[in-house]
Amino acid sequence: MKKALAALIAITLLISGCSVIQKLTEGSGSSATTAEGFGTSRQSDLAITPVETSATVEWGVVREIPIEVTWAAGQKFAVQLAAAAETPEWLGVEFVPAIIEPPGRSILRVNPTVADATLGETMLVIEASAYGMSEPVRQKITLDVRRQSGDFEHLEAAPLTRECRNVCGKVDKGVLTFYDILREKDQECSDDAKLPASQQIGIQNFGLASPGYGFGRTCRVAAIFERGGTLSFFNLGLTGKLPRGALMLSVRGATDGWLSPDNTLAVLKVSGGLVPYDVVTGQMLARSCRITRDPSYLSLAGISLTSDNCQWEVK
Repeated sequence: MKKALAALIAITLLISGCSVIQKLTEGSGSSATTAEGFGTSRQSDLAITPVETSATVEWGVVREIPIEVTWAAGQKFAVQLAAAAETPEWLGVEFVPAIIEPPGRSILRVNPTVADATLGETMLVIEASAYGMSEPVRQKITLDVRRQSGDFEHLEAAPLTRECRNVCGKVDKGVLTFYDILREKDQECSDDAKLPASQQIGIQNFGLASPGYGFGRTCRVAAIFERGGTLSFFNLGLTGKLPRGALMLSVRGATDGWLSPDNTLAVLKVSGGLVPYDVVTGQMLARSCRITRDPSYLSLAGISLTSDNCQWEVK
């Protein structure tokens, strides 16, 4: 009798142990996790929905795209948004806020770096992570990257020592040199200022011709009329593709110029015509357009560049 009872107890324990092992085995293959009182976090239940899945963005201009975040089964897990690891360095990405209590909305802010961002279509992948997920939910947004649209500004040149946002163009005996100005050291940009060589931007000096030199509207590019009849463009921080202080564009015979809103396009007056150039690459972008007078306006919209009687497509 005792032997039969002991055998019965052993069989019961064996069956109970197998049941526990089976439950553990079934749970080990699932990416979902249950927290008491909070439901289950499953990839299939989480939806991140951009209001736009394709958008046009311009160099140096922040573009905002709302992102809706919801749980299909009403889970209470917070969701964190981020850009995927493969996002290019030149594309600034920010989520405001980055952590959402669904249902909720985050604003995706994208900002392509001026002159460094690749023009044309690029794919941005955003990821959403939550408690218990082994892999994030991913969503794609197609971005069409373009130059900044708007009106060009005339290059205002003068043969004088002058400052533009802590950059000093110092003229000494007809030679132009650029320096950084350190306000914390009470430095000034003037003819009498003694600025150290260590603060010179680049190693080049320019023999200055009339009418002189001018800065782009962001003070990150300078245009210099050099002796010998050359108009040159100099990198003061416009692009990280070239060293600060590098020569970007040089056009012989150019007598006047206009710069685009982001300073990456220049329309130059050469031999009685207008010619568009890429400032960063130094490339001519289209053929010369004959003019009888200086343009009253120059404007870029997308890839369409227009003036009074000229029109080009530029990329």
